[in-house]
Amino acid sequence: MNTSSQTQRASFTAALSVAEALLAGSPVLPSSVELQVYPWTPATPAVVVYFHDEPDSVRQFAGRFELVATDTTRPDGAVHTEASGLLCGVQVRAWSLLSAEQVKASAPIPVVTLAEAVALMGALPMPTAGELAEQRHPLDHVLEHLADERTTGGAA
Repeated sequence: MNTSSQTQRASFTAALSVAEALLAGSPVLPSSVELQVYPWTPATPAVVVYFHDEPDSVRQFAGRFELVATDTTRPDGAVHTEASGLLCGVQVRAWSLLSAEQVKASAPIPVVTLAEAVALMGALPMPTAGELAEQRHPLDHVLEHLADERTTGGAA
């Protein structure tokens, strides 16, 4: 067996050990785990952990293993969440992808201030003094009825 093959085998073993530790200690279970040790880079093992449609799981995973997590919005509006770092000499990458439709559906409803609403819709017209005088309070008819009873002595 040549040195390159021995290095590649040792790298696979290292990646497998790290993958086992990641699964044992992860607060969330991934959809898949992949070991990568390429013949052209036999001394660079990697573990790739995929969370299907679960960017929050990537962040939890990153927090547990002190990886750096980032969100990147792609030109099509999809958001790629990735956490990466080096554990025991093995490159670790966890990732998830949300489509543009999923991102839009999960977006929080924006809070709009009164000033922003006025800016968006324009100012509402204020009633004139005459229009205000013509408006009646819902209890006006009750007050009128009571006033009529008082002046007529109760006979309507």
